[in-house]
Amino acid sequence: MPLHRKVTYLILLLTVVHAIVMSSHLPDEVATHFNGTGEADNYGSSTFYLSMEVIVVFFVAGLLMLPLRKMPKNLISIPNFEYWMAPERYEQTMLYIEKEMGWFGCITAGWLLIVFHLGAIANFNDPVRMAAGPFWAMFAAYLIYTFVWSMKLITRFSKKEDLCN
Repeated sequence: MPLHRKVTYLILLLTVVHAIVMSSHLPDEVATHFNGTGEADNYGSSTFYLSMEVIVVFFVAGLLMLPLRKMPKNLISIPNFEYWMAPERYEQTMLYIEKEMGWFGCITAGWLLIVFHLGAIANFNDPVRMAAGPFWAMFAAYLIYTFVWSMKLITRFSKKEDLCN
């Protein structure tokens, strides 16, 4: 099993454990949304909040771990599409893209777990307030990762040569 899949499964397990642990500590009504400065601007039940945590993290991780070979080719957009999707390179190309999408899903699931955790622990503050500094730092790190990941794929498929892991 590839490392990205193992790490993603660990994050999914941590998500479930986090929701279970938090369910016994959070009040019945919690802040479910925060503005850019960390102030709570929407409230709901803790059951809803923790359920959404699990659903969103599992959905995103699952979506980004789907085997792309089962998708129609016209839904895949890469530079030099015809070259990389030629029968002699198709399998190697799809393995590479699936590995990269797997890591992207892993990082995204981890980032979402952190965001849900920041939201949950914000409910222990009086007044309820999310730590905006850590949120924005994590958001910036995620955006940087996304940019680097995107550039890596664009650069990789802009070249017409065989993939080497």
